[in-house]
Amino acid sequence: MKATEKNKLYLIFIIPFLFLLWGCPYNPITMPVWTAQEICDYMNENFDGDFTINDSKSEDTRSEKSTTVFMTCTLFPEEIVITEQGYTNGEMAWSQHFSTNYNYLLYKNQVNKNADNFIKTKFADFNYKITCEETTDSYWIMSSPKQLKTLDEYLEDVYRIGFIVAIDARDEEVKNQIEAKVKAVLYDMQQDYSSPIVYFVYIIDDDSFDSLTSEDLCELEGKYIYLHNLF
Repeated sequence: MKATEKNKLYLIFIIPFLFLLWGCPYNPITMPVWTAQEICDYMNENFDGDFTINDSKSEDTRSEKSTTVFMTCTLFPEEIVITEQGYTNGEMAWSQHFSTNYNYLLYKNQVNKNADNFIKTKFADFNYKITCEETTDSYWIMSSPKQLKTLDEYLEDVYRIGFIVAIDARDEEVKNQIEAKVKAVLYDMQQDYSSPIVYFVYIIDDDSFDSLTSEDLCELEGKYIYLHNLF
């Protein structure tokens, strides 16, 4: 093989490697992680409300390079807005992530109200408790780093919002009614698996139902009925 042919063959293999090393669009070496102040400035420029940094943390390891900022916002001063920007090293290459819980905070009350109304229409004849299992720092509820103008836009963007439902079934006759009702709901309802809203329904047949708090609901274990729908 001639030297020129060897050189061409060498270049065929080395150029893609150099591209991955220096030219990859998600290479944290060529695309630095933002500072906490840069992220806060971005939020002030692109979202409604005024943002102030409360705290921040940075990761700089072989698998993660990122900045997470915890901010207050004048739109919901009692909440903490969390925005994260950076890169994660997967099996093949680095990938960028940039997300915020701002839109969850913006639509949280509406989401909770709609979910409660949905369960009420299905189980109006029974005593129940419902709570959202997600918290404001949950990975699942984070969305794109842009202000989403409607609830529908947020629901199209978010990965998942889960709700825990406990139904009082201490009375044996009521328990049978509930089980029949659940079967009817599952039969009649066309579950929308593309929806990010999911419900985990527990049938509680002892006195623990009375003292169940929102925190207790999120800790429930055992058999449940899975409903996957919008509202």
